[in-house]
Amino acid sequence: VARKQQRGYRAFREQLRASSIDTPEQLAGFTRRIDQTLLKFAVLVIVAGIVTALLLPGLAGAALVFGALILLWLVINHLQTRAHARRYRAELEHDTGEWRE
Repeated sequence: VARKQQRGYRAFREQLRASSIDTPEQLAGFTRRIDQTLLKFAVLVIVAGIVTALLLPGLAGAALVFGALILLWLVINHLQTRAHARRYRAELEHDTGEWRE
């Protein structure tokens, strides 16, 4: 598991570097964007579930379960991305000599 997480972090870090996100301020902007994206997708999933339940009452249970699984997946991936972002921020601050809490 630790090796998989390390590979995931390295890929995340390289993707940020390729996108020229190399300051704590740029990383803060990226973090705000992923928070907004999570919110948009969560609202989309919830609305889709409600519409499905209203239009196809027989599928309301399935829509609820499917929607809950999608939301769970979104939140888990969001939390992992935030953890990677915190680690990358610590690296950036260490490289620039700035330690912020």
